[in-house]
Amino acid sequence: MGVAAHLLDATFFVLLAMLLYSLLQHVHKGVAWAMLLFVVLAVGIITLNAVFLFEGLQVATNSTYAAAFGVAGSNALVLLLLDIQHFGTLSAQLFFGPVARAIGLSRHQIKALPQVARHQYSSWGRLLPHRPLSRPSWSRTLAK
Repeated sequence: MGVAAHLLDATFFVLLAMLLYSLLQHVHKGVAWAMLLFVVLAVGIITLNAVFLFEGLQVATNSTYAAAFGVAGSNALVLLLLDIQHFGTLSAQLFFGPVARAIGLSRHQIKALPQVARHQYSSWGRLLPHRPLSRPSWSRTLAK
């Protein structure tokens, strides 16, 4: 089930990237190409990780590996394959940030967004990272 989910996720990620490329190429073609490149790299890593997940499940459920390597060796091989899959997924997630950044850079130049929405998005983007963490004002009134 997990292997099918990885492959389905990769398929939808490519389809979404192609759709976003067709929308954003009119805004900034270089940024759209960069986004598409990062998606292709991430999808390649995701599909390669599906192989490690599948093989880890294969070793865990097939008794011939336990007979060949012993129970401890078979368990170690399963843990190794699943660790490779886990850290590969983490490395694929490194490419998700540049994709989101490309979309964020392009949204400033899109004229289809209403002026109020553009102002709201840009003000939230400026305010959120720099705000100090404090209790909301309604929580102070409830505490009284």
